[in-house]
Amino acid sequence: MPRRYAPVRSQTLIAKREEVDGKVRYRLDIRLQGEGETVFFDF
Repeated sequence: MPRRYAPVRSQTLIAKREEVDGKVRYRLDIRLQGEGETVFFDF
């Protein structure tokens, strides 16, 4: 059975849209531990 994560934790898997020098880019920060720790899939 797959695990279900709280919506706040799931947000760690979604890249953030940002605009730099007039160009759109997406940023995904991976945090290995601590506050805002990135949720990883477990197969």
